[in-house]
Amino acid sequence: MTHITPKFKIKSPSPDTQIRNLGSELRDLADTVESALLEFDYSGQEPNRLVQRVRAIEEADNKSRGAYRSGTLEDRDAWKDAQPGAYWQDSAADGKLYRRTQRNTWTQAAGVHSEPGGSWAISTAVGAGRTVTVTLPCVLAANESLIITTSAQGSGFGYVGLHDIRRTATNTIVTVRHVQFFAATQNGFSFVWQITTI
Repeated sequence: MTHITPKFKIKSPSPDTQIRNLGSELRDLADTVESALLEFDYSGQEPNRLVQRVRAIEEADNKSRGAYRSGTLEDRDAWKDAQPGAYWQDSAADGKLYRRTQRNTWTQAAGVHSEPGGSWAISTAVGAGRTVTVTLPCVLAANESLIITTSAQGSGFGYVGLHDIRRTATNTIVTVRHVQFFAATQNGFSFVWQITTI
């Protein structure tokens, strides 16, 4: 009597197999194993092909799981096989988030920028506005931009919005607009920025 495994339906001899049927049941088992190996593109002629495919799958899995790591900046700099787009959260001094660039260097990936109060470029009874240009410690690729979100801004209602981006080899220069409604007080503001792919 042939035993059939419950999950993969592999035929094999059972404890009740009579000796005269053992050969055919072992042949069925060998055929089942061979058919399973063929599903993995194992031809029998190239024994290393299956090993290479499994290794490639493991490497891809390691890269995807390793795309976000944390530790000290010394650990980050020692991570030599980090792929572009990988993230590193500093667990030591500054706690900043870094991202691996296409040039295989690290750049800060997100942060907070604050500006003190300043003169309004325009002011009316309804609101006031000014334009501020700041340098951020990040490098953007051609297919990347920034998300900017107001994190704090003085009295009244207001927002900080991105107006322009200039990419350089060492940093990014952004122009933002600070607009405030129903208050003309010259307040400072803060915004959170983060690199995003476009």
